[in-house]
Amino acid sequence: MGSLGGEDEGGAVTFMGRVMQSLLNLTDPSHSVYAPESSAWFLYDIEAASKAGSGGGVGTAVEQCGVRTFSLLERSLGTIGLQGLNRLLAFRSVHALNTFLRYYETKVHPFRTLLDQIRTELHPEHKLPNNASKLYTNAVKKVEHLLLPVLRILRKVGQGQLLRRHIAHM
Repeated sequence: MGSLGGEDEGGAVTFMGRVMQSLLNLTDPSHSVYAPESSAWFLYDIEAASKAGSGGGVGTAVEQCGVRTFSLLERSLGTIGLQGLNRLLAFRSVHALNTFLRYYETKVHPFRTLLDQIRTELHPEHKLPNNASKLYTNAVKKVEHLLLPVLRILRKVGQGQLLRRHIAHM
C-alpha cells in the first residue's frame, strides 16, 4: 500500500498524528510568533515588508493559528478528539523532557565543574561582577555548543504546552 504524503506529516501515521503535526507546523516557533494578547500565532510577512520598501521593518503579520482554528478543531473532532489531541501533545512533551534529561546526563554533566566556576564568579547574583563583559564572553564561548540543543527542546515543550492550554480552554 502507498503512503498519503508521509513526508509532509513528519512521520505521522494516524489521523490524530497528522492533525497534531499540522498544528505543530502552523505554530512552529521558527516561522511564527505567539501573541498572548491575541491568543494566536502570527506569521510575519517579510516579503511584503521588503516590497513596500520600508527599511524600518514594518510588515504585515498574518494570523496563522488562533481561536477560529481551535473552534474549527472542536467542531470537527469533538470533545473526545480534542482530549486525544491533548494526550498526544502531553506524550510529546514527556518525550522531549526525557530527551533533555538524556542530553543533560551525556553532554552537560561533564561540564559541571566549569558551570560551577562560572556560577562562583557570578556570585552574588544581585550585583554585576567587576569584569562582567570579559566574564560573559568567555563563559558563552565555553558553553555555547550546549545551548542550541537545549533551546530546541525548550521550544518544543513550550509550543506543546501553549497548544494544550488552547485545547483546554475550548
